[in-house]
Amino acid sequence: MDFSNPYAIIIMASSVLIISYLFGLIANRTSVPSVLLLILLGIGMSEFLKSYSISSDDLMPILRILGIIGLIMIVMEAAMDLKISKEKYPLIGKSFIAAFVILILTATSIAGIIVFLFKVSFLSAMLYGAPLSIISSAIIIPSVGNMVQQKKEFIIYESAFSDIIGIMTFYFSLSLLQSEDSSSVVMLSFLLNLFLSFVVAILSSYIIVFFFKDLKSPSRLFLLVSIIFILYCASELLNLYPLIIVLGFGMALANHEGFFRIFKNTYIPQTNDPIIRIKEEFQLITSETAFVLRTFFFVVFGMTINLSSLLSFDVFLISMAVLLAIYLSRFVILKMLLKDGIMPELAMAPRGLLTILLLYTIPASLEVPGFDQGVFLYVILITSLIMTYGLIIDRRNSESVVKKESK
Repeated sequence: MDFSNPYAIIIMASSVLIISYLFGLIANRTSVPSVLLLILLGIGMSEFLKSYSISSDDLMPILRILGIIGLIMIVMEAAMDLKISKEKYPLIGKSFIAAFVILILTATSIAGIIVFLFKVSFLSAMLYGAPLSIISSAIIIPSVGNMVQQKKEFIIYESAFSDIIGIMTFYFSLSLLQSEDSSSVVMLSFLLNLFLSFVVAILSSYIIVFFFKDLKSPSRLFLLVSIIFILYCASELLNLYPLIIVLGFGMALANHEGFFRIFKNTYIPQTNDPIIRIKEEFQLITSETAFVLRTFFFVVFGMTINLSSLLSFDVFLISMAVLLAIYLSRFVILKMLLKDGIMPELAMAPRGLLTILLLYTIPASLEVPGFDQGVFLYVILITSLIMTYGLIIDRRNSESVVKKESK
């Protein structure tokens, strides 16, 4: 295939999307995450592309762009499914506590392993510990559709909180390492940026909806998406926490009855509510775009993987130590928080998009010498396989309950 020919590239890209759709059907029937299948597809394609002298280094800029845009749309897609009510306050609080405590405990445990093995500072080790502790909402969200509603909501909330807390932990550690200011000044700056992120999230949600609720242009949705992208990137450049802004806007749309009450016209029938129209249309475009971006991100990631690193016994042992820290921390905290059993929640801890993005963000001057990237691959693949096992067990249990009730 001639990759200088644009028609050949379009055929290949379209074929990947069709295969991704088929992977989604397989995932629904078998509980094997479609993301895992996409990574394997990318690994297979990488061998094919080597004959055309296309290296993994050529794909890294594409991977980062796909990852950033994909993350925005995936988090937005998840946020728009999160309805807030008084009845759900305990669930939201429990999921936040789980996300926060598990992430901090896991990150410090992994950092401790790296400090012990590679004799580096604890903060340098946290640059690896934080990303490896983040639950991947990009893998979780497409995988939990068939679960019991309460368990599904707990896992989605936890993964969303894990994304935000993990990013803040990573950049806080990075700021401490790169800043010449004292730790107290860095902490003050961190808290200020966190506060500003919440303020921007609230103000931007009101301003966007105010201007878009009466907009009739057929291209308004892509205009809205463009504004969200600009908000995200500008917040990142200003050292704010853009995921909070994205999550806040999505949750505001999902809970528009209360959040945008001042824009509501009680004389307009509910079906003609312009804010409901914005929500429904935006939900459609985020879902479709997230599917496309998720597909290409994980395929391209699979194409950048160096399989030879998996043959190292040292890499395997380090990966096993990291996995032990992940699931031991998760077991201890979930055992204390969940009264109805900890499965499949214990198994629902895949690593993915954010882990990859943050690890590739670590400056070369702060990288830990000798820490092989094969560890990332082992952790991503094995956590996805464990999640698959958890989903299969959950499905069998649900089917057995249905059979008993039908008798």
